[in-house]
Amino acid sequence: MISSLTGPLSASLFITRKCNLSCPYCRAVQPNRKDLDSAEWASIIDRLHSWGVRLYSITGGEPMIRKDIYDIVTHISKTRRLIPWLISNFSTMTKNKIDRLSDAGLFFLTASLDSLSDIGVKSDGSILDLLEYAKSKNIICSTITVIHRDNIHEIPDIMHKVTERGIVFDIGFFQHVGGLFSTPDSDLKVKDFSLLEDFRKQMRKHKLETGLIAPSWGYLNSDLKMYQEMSWKCPSAKDAFLVINNDGRLMPCQEYISNINVLAIENLNDPIWRREKAEIVNRCAGCYYGCYYQKVTVRPLDVLLDLYTMVKL
Repeated sequence: MISSLTGPLSASLFITRKCNLSCPYCRAVQPNRKDLDSAEWASIIDRLHSWGVRLYSITGGEPMIRKDIYDIVTHISKTRRLIPWLISNFSTMTKNKIDRLSDAGLFFLTASLDSLSDIGVKSDGSILDLLEYAKSKNIICSTITVIHRDNIHEIPDIMHKVTERGIVFDIGFFQHVGGLFSTPDSDLKVKDFSLLEDFRKQMRKHKLETGLIAPSWGYLNSDLKMYQEMSWKCPSAKDAFLVINNDGRLMPCQEYISNINVLAIENLNDPIWRREKAEIVNRCAGCYYGCYYQKVTVRPLDVLLDLYTMVKL
């Protein structure tokens, strides 16, 4: 990976916009163009590989809806010898499907989790049993929870119950950009920032003690004013990461989409892409979502602590 720094190391693949759930904070499931088939995704993965991308997070919608999900994972892990990462709501996950994902070479598996009580549509504690099973198949497992108004008080308990099982705990603060992923409704946002700060303090302590907390040290110590004001925009002149829509179009982030198909350009220096990304960034509302501290600004300390996490796993 270190020798392949010719471009962004990671890409998120929205392999479908279809989903069997409807979460109040998510607009990822929207009427869109037809999903590409597995052969088309293989061509896109090959192109991204030529640009230096080595880590592929497979998301949606709900990627496990696709029957060819195992073919896509296999192409990443075995044909190209790259790193596949699957993010699922786990509503249709079974041990048999985990076996097939393991055989296909899945490296990381993340379950989206709202709570462990009855808050939200993704609140089934049996998810942790399935993740433990996936761990037994040598898959690195994590949960990710979107922190919002309704579940903020349950977050510390979720963190402890997840990490007690040796599973990595990850979070995202609810945002209200109102693009292709988040809703424009700001009411779900946590209004009392002292609650967020108190929880981040707990996460910092837990990260040092267990190594099982995914957010970077910079993210956990960041100025929440940036989150409140949505005052940051990604750099338009370079690509710290890539997002690919279900129809193969490039996205500067998961919120905004371009009209450029990945296969229509030879490299990311193409002036068409650079110009269109700059125009999208110029008119976007601004964003937080951890991108600044997780992807664009990665400090040596963050890398060392992430390595510590891998050692603990």
